[in-house]
Amino acid sequence: MVAFMTRLAVPLIVLAQLFGTSLWFSANAAAASLVREWGLSTGDIGLLTNAVQLGFIAGTFGFAFSGLADRFPASRIVAACAAFGAASNAAFALLATGLADASVYRFLTGIALAGVYPLGMKLVVGWAPKRAGEVLGWLVGMLTIGTALPHFVRATGSSWPWSHVVLASSALALLGAAMVLWLGDGPHFRVSGKGAGIRFGAVRAAFRIPAFRASAFGYFGHMWELYAFWTLAPFLLAGIAARFLRPLYLLSYNKWYFDELYEATVVNGTKAFSRALGWFDNHVVDGLVNLVARVGVWVSFLAGRFDDSVVDGSVNGVANATIGSGSFFRRFQTGKIYHYVFVLAGGALILFLVKAF
Repeated sequence: MVAFMTRLAVPLIVLAQLFGTSLWFSANAAAASLVREWGLSTGDIGLLTNAVQLGFIAGTFGFAFSGLADRFPASRIVAACAAFGAASNAAFALLATGLADASVYRFLTGIALAGVYPLGMKLVVGWAPKRAGEVLGWLVGMLTIGTALPHFVRATGSSWPWSHVVLASSALALLGAAMVLWLGDGPHFRVSGKGAGIRFGAVRAAFRIPAFRASAFGYFGHMWELYAFWTLAPFLLAGIAARFLRPLYLLSYNKWYFDELYEATVVNGTKAFSRALGWFDNHVVDGLVNLVARVGVWVSFLAGRFDDSVVDGSVNGVANATIGSGSFFRRFQTGKIYHYVFVLAGGALILFLVKAF
């Protein structure tokens, strides 16, 4: 049973840390709604964030100077702090009406987180001391993901009111508290200060131990690197980045000059082609059309003259000849029989003569 619980303990603690640390930036996931409903500025949202950080610092100092973490089981402290953080976070969602009281609730949430994240490391050592380094990496990773979890909740339930997004973090923290409380402390955990009074000066005695002093100052340096150096690093690298990355920045800022390239090739090419088509239409097509029109005019003129002079002249000539010949031969039509006999005789004589000769 102990072996099974040992294998189960690390995933449960890591998952509980993920749920518990979701309280950290729950207000930031609701920042847009708070700005709109409470009229907060960007600086006010920063104050809410700093309230959690100040509470975490105060809670951490409280645990360090009081020795409470050594006087009570780690699982109970983590569960109690996660439940307290869930309650203060829920109070922020349901009771806060402005920046002042919201900052108080967020400060209390930060104090609660001081008993969730650091004590989670002690809880792991009680269950798997030989995997402490490995699991520490998992806990830091869950801290990173857990603090971003409210933003994931906001994205999946984008139509939710902001208070529901914040309350979702409280529900997750309560679930993490229940998991840790059910798991309990590992077989390697020992309560060293049980029954002793709170001694706020005991921390000085701890720093007299060389190994603890070395690891503590090493961790302080790591925290400076994490929260100070890497905050300043972008500003330190800004000059270098501005010099070496400026060409890439200009390419990106100008959209890789696709607009200029499109203007120079497609747009200007289309304009040149349209101008060429316009010139061809004006000088070639219109010229051919005008030429055909002029030739048509001349052909129609010549056809008209031919019709008037030749065709109509021929028709009129035939008509006039018919009229003239009719008038001429009409003289021989007297109506007397001997005239017709004379014509027949004359015709017969002509035929005889033609036949004879």
